[in-house]
Amino acid sequence: MGMAVQREPARGATAAAARPVAVFGALVAVATIFYSFHLGRDPLGASEAYSAYAAARPSLGAIIHIPIADDPGKQLLYYLVLHYWTMIFGGSEAALRSLSVICGLGDLAMIFALGRDLFDDAAGTAGAAMWAFNPLAVVFAFRARMYTMLILLALAHLYAFRRTRECDSAGWIVVCALTGAAVIYTHLGGAVILAAEGAILLRDFVRGRRSVAPWIALGAAALLFAPYLPIALAQSRELLGGHSLDYFGVAHYSIAARSAAGIAASALAIWIVFGPRIEGGADEPFRFLILWISLPILAFVAGSIVVRPIFQVRYVSPALAMLPILAAGLLARAGSRTRNLAVAAVTAMMLMAALAVRPVIQPWGAAARMIEAARHPRQPIFFESGYVVLGTAPKVSNQGFPRGYYSVPFNYYFDGPNPLRTVAPYDLAAARSEIGKAAARAGGAWLITWMDDADARAELPGPARFTSTIRMRGERMMLFRIVPALAPAIARPATSH
Repeated sequence: MGMAVQREPARGATAAAARPVAVFGALVAVATIFYSFHLGRDPLGASEAYSAYAAARPSLGAIIHIPIADDPGKQLLYYLVLHYWTMIFGGSEAALRSLSVICGLGDLAMIFALGRDLFDDAAGTAGAAMWAFNPLAVVFAFRARMYTMLILLALAHLYAFRRTRECDSAGWIVVCALTGAAVIYTHLGGAVILAAEGAILLRDFVRGRRSVAPWIALGAAALLFAPYLPIALAQSRELLGGHSLDYFGVAHYSIAARSAAGIAASALAIWIVFGPRIEGGADEPFRFLILWISLPILAFVAGSIVVRPIFQVRYVSPALAMLPILAAGLLARAGSRTRNLAVAAVTAMMLMAALAVRPVIQPWGAAARMIEAARHPRQPIFFESGYVVLGTAPKVSNQGFPRGYYSVPFNYYFDGPNPLRTVAPYDLAAARSEIGKAAARAGGAWLITWMDDADARAELPGPARFTSTIRMRGERMMLFRIVPALAPAIARPATSH
């Protein structure tokens, strides 16, 4: 009886299989250099300074209080991780941003892993390549904010969700539950991701795929977030009812338009979830990706019409990070050569766009140095309390940022003894009176404002008694110097020539 001979894989096949992994390794090396370049050169932006402020809190309780009092919608986990990160690496601009770089590289690893899981190694490498130098990914990696961590946790949760959906492993259930809760504890917008996964399970149920394990994992994630839910609901009311910081606008659609948008979004969501098959096989990777990507985006777009403008690209960044995998899977249908050429072209275009993107330099350090150099330690520095209100949004009384939103980035760089004061931007007459009295007592004052020129001028004391000059202007920021006006000069007799 002859023995069966075990054949080794052909050398060319082994090399071909290893090539995507080698390309991915080179990609990560280049991305590491790219993300880290000039990491500490630019001063912190206002939102980054809030990250530094939260990380510097002395206790867990103080960190928990940050999003409750000052930063609705941004949850605890990023601030907690950054707190311990800065204990090790310090609180410089580079140290604060380096956590985002690490998470950004982790994003690439998870995109690669998910691409392999859904399709193959080549799809994973292609997806990571198209995302690595996307300007959005680069900007997130440059900033000391939670968005690269949000993407990392969301994609890790998605990977665990897929494993839980395929087997009833207790280990994967635990990982899926923990990462799911971590996503919401990083950003409240992560709740729509879990909702999209619930929709995927509903489709599974209708199609006869009725595994209990993923339902247990999502339920456990919700239970883990339950202790924080009352705070999150209060934050949601504050966000939707009065938050105008950076992007939220005033609802301006009619009742009919809102109703139509709500009905249309609901119908589209039902069609996406329960529509007919578009591919063979029980796993339906394309349908899975379309559901996970489109439903969060649809929720924010519809909410912007039905409630008020709330859509921001960074809120749906985990969904956008999965788009390259979907594109890689679709391109593969046209052949590997077509896919490789298309991926190379897209990656090159993304890299050129990323090289052209530079963050707006916010002059908080320069403003702090200017006031310190003036050497008037008794003269107060005024900020507006409450939420930053842009455009035509009404300036109404609110409890947001009681110490002034701009006081935090300013204080990151300012070491002087000048007293810091706040005025209410919704009462310009009272603000004008308070600034005038303080400037008269101290011989001068400073105002750092987010308002436009007209409203800022209305906030300043009258020109008959004070001279107010703009000493610095940045993005949504002006620095005014306010000093008592000089006594009128004695008229001199005219001289003839």
